[in-house]
Amino acid sequence: IICQRFAIEHAKNVILVNKRNGGLSDARNCGIEYVRTEYVFFLDSDDFIDISVLYDGLRFAIENDLDWLQLGYAYLYKDNVMLGWKYPINPLVIKDKAKIISMLVSNSMIKNFAWGKLYRTSTIKNILFPKGKFYEDAFWQYKVIDKSNRFGIYPAVATYYRQRTDGLSSVISLRHLDLLDGMIQRLEYIKLKFPQIAPDAAFDLWINIQELMTGSKGTDIHHIFLDREMQIKNKYGELIKEGIGKLGFIKRTINKVRFFNKEYELSIGLIERMIDRISSSTLKKI
Repeated sequence: IICQRFAIEHAKNVILVNKRNGGLSDARNCGIEYVRTEYVFFLDSDDFIDISVLYDGLRFAIENDLDWLQLGYAYLYKDNVMLGWKYPINPLVIKDKAKIISMLVSNSMIKNFAWGKLYRTSTIKNILFPKGKFYEDAFWQYKVIDKSNRFGIYPAVATYYRQRTDGLSSVISLRHLDLLDGMIQRLEYIKLKFPQIAPDAAFDLWINIQELMTGSKGTDIHHIFLDREMQIKNKYGELIKEGIGKLGFIKRTINKVRFFNKEYELSIGLIERMIDRISSSTLKKI
């Protein structure tokens, strides 16, 4: 009823689509088919936007003929708001695709989230989200970057990402296997297109599996993440060690890394333990 009222009151701007609930990916794929505007912006149901910043970002994207624009965002907690990243002073236009991929991997200004960005509609029309997958953004974002040529970063907060203690990213479950699968697909793409970034991507994958193993200790799914760690170590062990050894990447990551609404210091001791674990006797010959 609410949707019908909006469709009637804003007939020039709202298209009402009735479909069976097929999940987030299915809804996005369906919605993209109806888009007639030059740019697309995704907003999750429990978040909200600053519409004036969105308009300013859209103007910047149009003026600079961008295929893809990262807007600012903030994490909205019950009692406070935390900026999503350290913003540049001025908006940026970037033509170097490898630089954007590197920023995505280092989880700095660019995140895997599909929301919080403006996309040229013609760029994403044929890039579908994987149905039936959690963390679908991890399978999708790098593909959009691959098809884009002109990128931008707009340093004002457009999206407020509501944080909940019972959210998908707050509770470790087997759903996180999809996240690892998406990161592995991204790593394989990077190995092929940007091999110089592959060690960084492998290290990012390694950090995530370590966090999932730590968070699942004492549960009946811990052994599943142990098995997945072994598979990752056997296949990408040398790349991971190379990533750990790249001081440039370590310096970008060493301050604080954010996992599942927590912050961890990447101390030298932790890095040494990572090297020990990846170099252990259980690592098969590559």
